[in-house]
Amino acid sequence: SRPVADVERLAQSIIYLLTEKKRLHLLNPPKLVSMTESIDDSESDQEDRQIELASYDEAIEAQEDKQRLQQAWAQLNPVEQYVLEALLIDELDAEDVLSALRKLGLSIKKGVPAEQTDRQQLYYFRRKTLARLAEYMHA
Repeated sequence: SRPVADVERLAQSIIYLLTEKKRLHLLNPPKLVSMTESIDDSESDQEDRQIELASYDEAIEAQEDKQRLQQAWAQLNPVEQYVLEALLIDELDAEDVLSALRKLGLSIKKGVPAEQTDRQQLYYFRRKTLARLAEYMHA
């Protein structure tokens, strides 16, 4: 029986107080949901009906693929991991990747200093590393 403005002000002060005390979740208490529901049917007494719930879990196959990829990724050395991550995931330019490798003094080919590595060698290294990663995943 209070005016709407008073109720709104009271609601705002409650929200403010709950937010301050980090208890805002108390406004939305958890609910129990039955996985089966009884419905009346004119022809039969009662029958249980299954309710489909949305599932946001990944498929088992996708989880297994991720796990195999993580295991295969761990078998690559840090330079291989960096090159794949920089070129494929971060989509950096090859010159930027080569520059970073030169600054760190990391060589992608045995016996060839980082300063003498060119784009073509980097792309070749990427292809070989991807092939090795695929081989590790299927092993």
